[in-house]
Amino acid sequence: MPVSSSSSSSSSASSSAAAAVAANNGSLSEVAAAAALARAVDVEDEEEEEEFADIDQIPFGTQDDVEEAMTHARTEKTLRSYEVAVESLLSWCAYHKNEEIVKEVLKADNGGKIEFDYPKLAKSLESIKNVYFRYTLQYQIKMNLSKKSGLGHIKRVRSGLSKKFLDNRVTMSDLALKMTAQWMASRKNDDMAAKTREINPVKYSNAQLLGQARAAQV
Repeated sequence: MPVSSSSSSSSSASSSAAAAVAANNGSLSEVAAAAALARAVDVEDEEEEEEFADIDQIPFGTQDDVEEAMTHARTEKTLRSYEVAVESLLSWCAYHKNEEIVKEVLKADNGGKIEFDYPKLAKSLESIKNVYFRYTLQYQIKMNLSKKSGLGHIKRVRSGLSKKFLDNRVTMSDLALKMTAQWMASRKNDDMAAKTREINPVKYSNAQLLGQARAAQV
């Protein structure tokens, strides 16, 4: 059976990505894993044809159905990673509890345990002077010194806080949303700068190398 051009290009991208992983990270053992991931990524699900059902065949359902379905937005593992990320931010704040910007967003529960005051934390994101920006910057600098990215953790902190705001019925203002988006863009740019610097560059992840290989073939 002849090999299609799309299959050939996908195979070429997979091989290039695997080689790039080995070259960048210096580990031959990663090549097999990278190649396997590339093969999985190359498999595209066929689009399902849209199907219609008779209106009288669609039940109204219950609110319990909706609430249970809402829990499917994230896997349990992902939700746990968000929780750990926010706990890390809280622990850092507790360690620096005497700093003014920290004191402004913390409170004690009925048992005396320190926790975030989420309405105040959300409000603080309207300014560049807040604990989220301060923590993520220092975390990224620390990771970069060890030739690690740290961007994944920063994203989980952001997502974790967003979930906490939702759980506590706290709405971020448009200004806060724009500020955090701008901050995330700055962290991504610094991440790329660390990965392309000549001296002690931060390693690319396998997923990033595969993404670059696929983008190159377009």
